[in-house]
Amino acid sequence: MNRIVLWTVATLFPVVTVVAGPLADRLPGQSAMYIEWCGYDQMKAAAGDTPFGQLLATPDMQRFIDEISRVATLTIRKEAARDGEADIFDDAISLVKSVWHQRMAIDLIGVTMSERGPAPEAVLAIDFDGDSGAAQTFVATLEKLLGRTPIGTGVEEEIDGKKLKSIMVPFVAMVRYGVVDDVFLVMVGTETPVKVFNAMKGDHPTVSQDQHYIAAMKKIGTKSRNNLLLYHIDTATILHQARAFWSVMSQAETFPPMVENAIAAASLDRLKSLTAVLQVDGDRFRQSTFIALPPEDGRPKWMHQQPVTDKQLKMIPADAVFAKAANFKLVDLYDGIVHVINAVGPMADGPFTNGLAQIEGQLGLRIRDDILAKFDGGWVVYISPDAGGLVITGATMMIQTSEPDAIEGLVTRLIRAIDEEIRDVSITVRERTHGGHTIRYLAFSGEPIPVAPAWSVHGEYLVLGLYPQIVSAALDHLSANNAKSILDNPDFQRGRKRLPSNASSVVYTDTKAIMTDIYRLALPLATMAAAEAQTQGVDLPPDLFPSARVFTAGLYGDVATYSSDADGALITTSGPMPLEMAGVAIPMTVGSAASVLVPSLTRARGIAKRTVSLRNVKGIVTGCQAYASSHDDRFPPSLKALVDEDMIQRKMLRSPLEQQDRTSYVYLGKDVNINRIPAPHDTIVIYEHPENHDRKGTVAAFADGHAKWVTMGRFEELLEESKKALNQARLP
Repeated sequence: MNRIVLWTVATLFPVVTVVAGPLADRLPGQSAMYIEWCGYDQMKAAAGDTPFGQLLATPDMQRFIDEISRVATLTIRKEAARDGEADIFDDAISLVKSVWHQRMAIDLIGVTMSERGPAPEAVLAIDFDGDSGAAQTFVATLEKLLGRTPIGTGVEEEIDGKKLKSIMVPFVAMVRYGVVDDVFLVMVGTETPVKVFNAMKGDHPTVSQDQHYIAAMKKIGTKSRNNLLLYHIDTATILHQARAFWSVMSQAETFPPMVENAIAAASLDRLKSLTAVLQVDGDRFRQSTFIALPPEDGRPKWMHQQPVTDKQLKMIPADAVFAKAANFKLVDLYDGIVHVINAVGPMADGPFTNGLAQIEGQLGLRIRDDILAKFDGGWVVYISPDAGGLVITGATMMIQTSEPDAIEGLVTRLIRAIDEEIRDVSITVRERTHGGHTIRYLAFSGEPIPVAPAWSVHGEYLVLGLYPQIVSAALDHLSANNAKSILDNPDFQRGRKRLPSNASSVVYTDTKAIMTDIYRLALPLATMAAAEAQTQGVDLPPDLFPSARVFTAGLYGDVATYSSDADGALITTSGPMPLEMAGVAIPMTVGSAASVLVPSLTRARGIAKRTVSLRNVKGIVTGCQAYASSHDDRFPPSLKALVDEDMIQRKMLRSPLEQQDRTSYVYLGKDVNINRIPAPHDTIVIYEHPENHDRKGTVAAFADGHAKWVTMGRFEELLEESKKALNQARLP
């Protein structure tokens, strides 16, 4: 039975991603959350002129969908038949197919408080659009399935002249279901049916009459567009009900002060609603998300930035497959985060401030004033095939700054700080001249690092790339008088014209190029899946997967923008597919580059953990010296003694590489007089178990107070010599 439920949910899930309809005119408004989507028939008709709709209509794609559906259905039905559940499966599939074609909505009216605790009020509505016969068949099939469960088909009752059935569901309030005006309703909550019926009669405000909903729809725009999917979250209602729930549970009128402070600092108490709509706008899909906030003085500063200019967009080559230009000041985001943390109180502010102070002390720089504040303008990032690099490794970034010379000095200081912490990898800053510009880059030795991060200054922009060649290509583009930019890309211009002109962030994705890359990964996987199916006795021909031309025909780039005004922020995407391709492109490009970068990044994580362990042994030996200064020059009898006397913290006794339940370090200095050690700079006092480092070496601290990484061969030599020296210096 569980397999049947899982199959039903899995089959229903695609519906949730493609639909919306007019049920907002009939369901109760002033609710906490509302989700509405149309059926497959409406989606297919609306999207017919889009490349996605044309893809679904191709014979090859129809064959693929039909065959996959047939094989999946037969496979699961065969398994269900072995368990005697074939008829249950057939009924479940009948329900799924019926729902697939209908408009649906979920309306979470809210949560009321009773003596038994919180009681949710919600309704699920499926609109059969005048087909009473289909609605009754649906109910009959549903009750056939319910009759096989402990819940049963319920008890008949009448509310406001409407015939319903009530059932008791564990951990949920009263549930009623039935068909009203050809709409199948499942209503949770004692008072929910009355609210729903009043809304359907016009005696109660509906979702479409809610002021927050109306304002959001006006901002997004719905004229001459077909709505496929929408959700509307009334954050003010949710916050109000959350406070009411807390009040009943804790006997306090508000949340604890730290929570209320955080809510106010993050402007959540000013946030009115969050609304998202997926629409068809002629031959393209349009996704819009509106965040309703009050006038500008009540909005976090980082949400309101200056519009992107054509000057910034000209820095992006015309052949870019991915590009983003934005006016976003990192210092504003930093200030916003700090403001929230400070508002929470000492519980969050203390650890944050101390951790920040430690990092700034190690770097010798102030994060806000010395680093983030220097980047005081806009920035651009893009991936250009002509620049070279492997997908994301070919990314170029340009950051506007009023102090380019100071930035170069800042980068040098950061590199020195990193180099001091990592001993296995030597970092050298080299430079080359290109077109009158100096390009500086990092050269690594000691480990096979596959990148050479580089930077240069061009006017007021710092140009960054993972290789000096990438930076060279960017400088060539910036220096050319008549270089073609993304402003000369017809794809980009078409998409941009349909979106807000005051955008402070603009993203372009070459959908056809991205889909082509995805296909290159999907084709071998699909062929492998067909071969695996054959071994399981399922006939899936290897040529079932459509060709690349089927997937990429008619595709064009999508454009996304972020803009804000006195009413709130609007995020909008216009493109050929129902999914924003930028959201697909970034994970895909990261995955494609993983085979090159992951081994080195894994190694880098290992080095970082080793650095922590190195600090531990350094701190422990410093504690030993402090102990000796107050105990007649004698090292402590054990590491526990250091902890007991607050010379070190207990957490310093465990390495981040430790896999066993033990102290990670071996201590050799018990009762040793530090003044009697003959060669303290070569005498190991404490070291980490070598197996934590795969016996390639270990970290060790010496009697003179320094610590370092020692290779295994040298460590074994030093260890024998150290034991002899410490035995000679040990006091009776």
